[in-house]
Amino acid sequence: MSKNLLLLVSFMVMLLQQNAISSEVQKENGWCATSAPNTQWENQIQRIIQHQKLQKMENGRIGEEQTSYTIPVIVHVVYYQNNNSQNIPAARVASQLDILNNDFAGIGLNSGSIPPPFAPLKANSNISFCLAKLDMNNNILAEPGIDRVSASSKGWPNPGTQGWERDFMDNTIKKATIWDPNYYLNIWVVPAIKSTSGTLLGYATFPALSGLDGLPDGAGNPLNDGVVIRASYFGNNGTSKGRTTTHEVGHWLGLRHIWGDTNCGTDYVNDTPTHVTSNGGCPTFPYNVNACGAGSSPDGEMFMNFMDYTTDNCMAMFTNGQSDRFQAVMANAEFRVNLANSPVCDTVKQKPSAKFTYLKQNAALCATSQTFDFTDKSLFKPTSWKWTFQGGSPATSTSQNPTNITFNSSGIKNIKLVVTNDRGSDSVTYQINVPIVGTATFPFFEDFESPYFPPLGWETINRNGNPAINWDVRNGYSAYGVGTRSMIFDNTNNDGKYKKDDIQTPKINLTGVTDAKLKFDIAYAPFYGDLGSGTDEFLWDTLEVLITDNCQLTTQSIYRKGETDLATFPAGMGAEFYPADSQWRSDTIVIPATYLNKPNVQLIFRNYGDYGHTIYVDNINLFTTSSTPTATASFTMSDTTVCAGSSLTFTSTSVATNGGTLDSIRWTINGGIPSTSTSTTVSPKFNTVGTYTISLIAYTHDGSTVIASTVTSKTVRV
Repeated sequence: MSKNLLLLVSFMVMLLQQNAISSEVQKENGWCATSAPNTQWENQIQRIIQHQKLQKMENGRIGEEQTSYTIPVIVHVVYYQNNNSQNIPAARVASQLDILNNDFAGIGLNSGSIPPPFAPLKANSNISFCLAKLDMNNNILAEPGIDRVSASSKGWPNPGTQGWERDFMDNTIKKATIWDPNYYLNIWVVPAIKSTSGTLLGYATFPALSGLDGLPDGAGNPLNDGVVIRASYFGNNGTSKGRTTTHEVGHWLGLRHIWGDTNCGTDYVNDTPTHVTSNGGCPTFPYNVNACGAGSSPDGEMFMNFMDYTTDNCMAMFTNGQSDRFQAVMANAEFRVNLANSPVCDTVKQKPSAKFTYLKQNAALCATSQTFDFTDKSLFKPTSWKWTFQGGSPATSTSQNPTNITFNSSGIKNIKLVVTNDRGSDSVTYQINVPIVGTATFPFFEDFESPYFPPLGWETINRNGNPAINWDVRNGYSAYGVGTRSMIFDNTNNDGKYKKDDIQTPKINLTGVTDAKLKFDIAYAPFYGDLGSGTDEFLWDTLEVLITDNCQLTTQSIYRKGETDLATFPAGMGAEFYPADSQWRSDTIVIPATYLNKPNVQLIFRNYGDYGHTIYVDNINLFTTSSTPTATASFTMSDTTVCAGSSLTFTSTSVATNGGTLDSIRWTINGGIPSTSTSTTVSPKFNTVGTYTISLIAYTHDGSTVIASTVTSKTVRV
């Protein structure tokens, strides 16, 4: 079961009332199960929007229309019963496209009757939608924009009246039917979506922004990106006016709920008024005037906005500020940014688009070679393939899906695929990391900041039966906020069936070492929520650390923690755990004497997955206790001079040595605003002419106590 949104859904979803309002079914609070993005995502999109506005100002383009985009749509009509209520007719699909186009252009139903205070804010987003005419295999679709999927012919269960589970939707139906989201907006129309507490009408994946460290909750990936809609609310069928899809596509393009998913919250859009909470039915204007106190709109709430929960006949507008977010997402977000160049709304057959995936086969422990299988995922039906494997045996292949390609040396290898059809050729080169166990010296340190994972010389060992589920790395989350990456095992989305999965270090030479400690940083919260029984419960995972000097022929456990012993946030949560800087802990272990003075010592980090939440590990230190940890403060500057009223950027490059871990940093920025900071990167503004000293103090700790610090300074001239 997908647990990321269960807790959210459990308090958001309420039973859909069947009262008719203006000949439509009334929608009550809780019908959308889309998860809001995290703070990092919001900060990033706000920077992008501000940058877009500054560019327009510099180029004298204020007031100019926004960029026009056309988004190709493929509607996967997934049905169990072959009738018009599940296997909906093409006319319903066409009606939904008309609704989307009108709503995003600001000319949809009731768009001419928006209350006067809000009418000037109504946007034409310059985003339109077209039904795809070409499939991924260069075939012209018999029904434009429609992919009909018989659930019974695929052996999927009858959804009945309750619908399919979210987990089944996301991990079975979507994975089996998704079309490349770089070329298509995927919309799945299903009989129903199962919920433990009411009727869900739809949900969407948020976009992952290019260059963003870390993903928002519920962000799309190549196997699930898109929108899911309950069939009875898709298109215009008399009772539904298709606004559920408009709402969910709004999420897919980066909009939050207008009330910010909390009482008097924010959707981070300047021209949408603060709402007390979601609105159902169709209120009378003005509604809830100044209901949230300071900052409330004197005109009341914009209940006719598509991102509220009002009825279809009541919804009528996106705002200019919401349209700014659409523009930022279309220009920067993963998958969205490629759609502007998608050719699939035409019937002209295309040259292939090269892409592939790969998977490492399981190998013996400390194997001296690794074997990979490669799978062609190219679009538009290539007819020939040419592979080149750097360092591989064989070195080339013309098979579509070559297997058993063996590499006898570790490191980064270039893999190139050239695909061809009668329209032309395309090529792509990926880099893969061949994880053959290497050697390392003592003291040993790994902070996972390298762009490659596993780190060179490390090896993963899969035992859960699915080689694709193993230790990985996550961007945007690092111990105590120092750095940008950490090692993870994603137990939130991957059910390890309580089997053990390992990642092991290179062989570390402890010859001559008479005392040593292992120290690493850990962050973990269990899953806590309703798993379908009607009662909230915990799911816990376990982390074990073992040591070996003979490639796991024999091992000794030196650390094993689960439940509250492992957790750094033991209260748990339903949505995925993304640790704050304060939600980390450092654990220290004495290395057993039997492994000292040995040349080939390896540390093994072992996950026992119980489908709880992600385990984060960072800053693995193997060090001697006879040395005192130290910190070295250092930083870079974007420049040494700046005009008054402008900013400079300072970035800490401080490090800890002798087994220490960088605990924190503190800036003193004379003449700057702000004048102090504890962030890794800071961009103060200097308003007054002069010469100023910028100081940085770096602190280190030994696992629990801050024990040492150093300071460095530089000067800037304004």
